[in-house]
Amino acid sequence: MIEIHYTFTVLQYRHDAWSGEALNVGVLLAAQDVKFVSMKVTGTDERIVKAYPGVDAFKVRNLLKAIEFRIRSVSSRAQRGLIPEHELIASAIAKNLLPDDDSALRWLDPGAGVTTSPSEELDLLYSRYVSRWEAQSETSAGFEDDLFRLRNEKLDVEYKWILRALYYKQSLPNALLAQGHLSIERRMNLLELAGLLEKTPERPRLTSEGVRALRKAYGANKPPLIDFKQDARLPGKGDIKEFIVGSSLASSLAREVSTGE
Repeated sequence: MIEIHYTFTVLQYRHDAWSGEALNVGVLLAAQDVKFVSMKVTGTDERIVKAYPGVDAFKVRNLLKAIEFRIRSVSSRAQRGLIPEHELIASAIAKNLLPDDDSALRWLDPGAGVTTSPSEELDLLYSRYVSRWEAQSETSAGFEDDLFRLRNEKLDVEYKWILRALYYKQSLPNALLAQGHLSIERRMNLLELAGLLEKTPERPRLTSEGVRALRKAYGANKPPLIDFKQDARLPGKGDIKEFIVGSSLASSLAREVSTGE
């Protein structure tokens, strides 16, 4: 697979420039080697309205749509070779769209990375910087409760499954996958905010706090690794297994699944 270098920047809405408060509302990504330019903006103004009840949501929404439209125009020109390759970087494109002033919309400092698919990378960045907060705002009470428990290293069974799978570099349990992508992503985001895992280009990994919380949850120096012969919930039977638990421990883990311990 070909590695493609890209740059990106996040668009923020500031209701009051003096207060410093801001909400992420979009992500712009550019990959000059393949003449890729694209942007995703929030499709809802719910978070903005909740944060600033007096805001003109219609005006903000139209402004975001206008920026998105201009990015599509830039993308079209880039694909036809009408924009010099050295100008196809996120910071330059962003500055041409919106100057750095005291307006309600501003760009954050740019970032960069490598991917095999710029469009998929844009989706991931948008999920990380924008949509994750939209999903959490809909269930803010439950979100805050979960975050409080995680920061106090109190892991529900689903969080133990995730951390244990990351610890052994395995696939997630089928019982967790069955709950859907959004459920998993929400839990991943909470674990990251609680400081128990960090997201890397390769895959999420546990922080030292995450390892400590996992050991505390199981009361052992190492969390148990499920015996695939005894437990069919875990996919990836070809994965390297650092050690295998016996039937009795596998049975206790099965009870954990059924009882939610």
